[in-house]
Amino acid sequence: MTVRIKVRAGGPFAVEGPIRLVDAEGNPIDIADRKVVLLCRCGASRSRPFCDGAHYRIGFESPPPCAEEEEEPT
Repeated sequence: MTVRIKVRAGGPFAVEGPIRLVDAEGNPIDIADRKVVLLCRCGASRSRPFCDGAHYRIGFESPPPCAEEEEEPT
């Protein structure tokens, strides 16, 4: 199975597939019972790194997608 990360507009990252999630110190975070992990992108979640819906409360708007970099003319 491959890992799939979906960027939800105005919301979290939805991660599906076999991943290992660790905290800032490298300690594993148990996600064994989850098929999909929703990771906070707005920074306001009270259960970080997981999404708790805080993006609705704070009116989070995701930035526009990055444009592809243009190649320098040669």
